[in-house]
Order: sequence, then C-alpha cells, then structure tokens
Amino acid sequence: MKQVTQRICPQCGYANGATANFCLQCGAALTAANDFQVVPHGTDLSFPVTGLDLTTAERAQLRHLIITMSPTIPTGYQSAGPIFVESAVAPQASQLAAWENLITHLYALLLTRHYLGAVHLQIQPQSADSSQLCLYGEALTAAPHS
Repeated sequence: MKQVTQRICPQCGYANGATANFCLQCGAALTAANDFQVVPHGTDLSFPVTGLDLTTAERAQLRHLIITMSPTIPTGYQSAGPIFVESAVAPQASQLAAWENLITHLYALLLTRHYLGAVHLQIQPQSADSSQLCLYGEALTAAPHS
C-alpha cells in the first residue's frame, strides 16, 4: 500500500518531510507527534485539521462527532435542522483540497454551534466552479430523555 509519512505543521498546515525538525513554511518546531500517514490522492475524515484554532477539548471532540450520509438519525439524537457548508479554495484547486477544506468548515460549524454531528449529508460540486464543493445535511443534538 502506498502511503507517505509527513510532518504536518500544527500552525500553518504545511506538509513537511518525515524527518523535518521545523516547518519549512513558518519555522514552527516539529516532532514525531506531528507525523501523519498520507495516502496520495485520497483521504477520509482523519486528515490533520489545520486552520482552526482548536482547544485540546475541541480536538478531542472531533473524534466523537457523528458524520454520515445515512438518512437515519441514530438513537439518542434528534435533528437540529438543516445545515449548509461550502469549500473556499483557490479556483481550479484539487478536489482533495476542496474536500479537506469543506470538512474543516463542517467541523467548525458543528463545534461552534455545539452540534454532536451531522447526518443525511450530500456533497456536490458548485455549478460555477467544480473545484468548489458544497454540503447539505441535518445537524444532530442529543434527544431529550423521557
């Protein structure tokens, strides 16, 4: 399986070589704690989130968000209404860059509004520029206990 280890700068998001001790873009110190396994031309929801000033608690919360394309709301949750998020990358950017930017914006929305996740997600390219993506879905909150 082809994967590459890179040291992702937590300050600026630049992908440095696996042995870098400092970021080549901003000069921040890097250690093995900044290592990230990258699969060329693919990603999932576990890419390094940069560009958001997150607390330690918010970073931990990212791992517990429910994010799914399923239309079914999980037991114990309720819909908090529709959500919309769009990517904001340079024109003609790669779809991979647009995906990561879109998901980063989704994370920001969910954390800011104190949602517990999102369901029934639909992702599509924007009509004016196919390198830009938009996402529609439903936000989740905890269902009241009966």
